[in-house]
Amino acid sequence: MSLNNQYTKYIAVGDASYTIQFSDDVITFTITTGRTATLPLAGLCTPMSGQNEKKIVSSTSSVGNVTIAVPSGNSLIGVGSVEPGQVVMLSSNGTTIWSGYGGGGPAGTSGYSGPSGY
Repeated sequence: MSLNNQYTKYIAVGDASYTIQFSDDVITFTITTGRTATLPLAGLCTPMSGQNEKKIVSSTSSVGNVTIAVPSGNSLIGVGSVEPGQVVMLSSNGTTIWSGYGGGGPAGTSGYSGPSGY
């Protein structure tokens, strides 16, 4: 894993959507309207590669939400958007699934969203 060490690759994205690259680790958006962050294929970002975790940050200066998208054939479980001032952590299972936590907004209809115990 390349997060939080001397090899971490930080990307600063201005007011634009961005397709996250395999080698990107921490992606910070500063936006004035809603934009999209598209994750790479989960099958490329395996635990063995050390690139299976991504961190998406929406600057406190941002105005709109960052929507998290996945490529065709992949699924996103958990968080689907990042509001200004929030951070989302995403993890690939190494095949077709990205899981996210933190931030805000449910991702699609992939599971039950609400109190646990149901």
